[in-house]
Amino acid sequence: MIRRLALAAALIAAGSPAFAGGPGAGGALYDRYCANCHGFDGFPNLPGTPDFTRGESLAKTDPELIHAIRFGVLSMPGFDQTIDKEGLIDVVFYIRTLQR
Repeated sequence: MIRRLALAAALIAAGSPAFAGGPGAGGALYDRYCANCHGFDGFPNLPGTPDFTRGESLAKTDPELIHAIRFGVLSMPGFDQTIDKEGLIDVVFYIRTLQR
């Protein structure tokens, strides 16, 4: 909760709306756009893809993860035109729930 409030405050300060639906909404987006590569349970389907069940794969800050999802990383496409800002925040909250 504290992390979410800090992220919302940072996005508001940056001029971005931060009215996210949370991990439930993020889970639906994750299943639709991310799970084919990153696995429905966060364990990757493709070699070299981050394992979201392990904490070190999520060592980046929330804004860094949002940026990676928005603009892509290496072979991962960006979802800037597919997922809105609120959805990006929701996806980050969701993938953080996959850690074991």
